[in-house]
Amino acid sequence: MLTVINWYIESTFAQISTGVLVVAGLLAAGWFFPPFRKWLWGLAGIVAALLAAYTKGARDAKRETKREWNDAIEHDVEAGREARNHAERVVRSGGVRGDEWDRDKGGM
Repeated sequence: MLTVINWYIESTFAQISTGVLVVAGLLAAGWFFPPFRKWLWGLAGIVAALLAAYTKGARDAKRETKREWNDAIEHDVEAGREARNHAERVVRSGGVRGDEWDRDKGGM
C-alpha cells in the first residue's frame, strides 16, 4: 500500500490525471444540479487553473533538471579532455621529474 502512495505522490501523470477527473466530475455535477451550476463550474475553473499552473511548473522543473544534467556532463567531459591532454604532455616529456613512484625510472 505504501508503494502505491509513494508512486502517486511522485507521479506527475497521476496527479494531473486526478485533477482532470476532478474537473470532469465538477462539470458533470454542475450539469446535473442546476441550482449549484455556477458554484460547481466556478470551482472547476479554479481547479483547472491550478492544474494548468502545476503542469507548467512540473514541465519547467523537468526542463531545468535536464539542463543542469547536460551542463554537468559537459563540464565532466571538458575536465576529462583537460586531464587527458595533461597526461599526454607528461608522457611526451618523459614523465614527471622527481617522481619517486615512477616505475620506469627505478622508483617503487
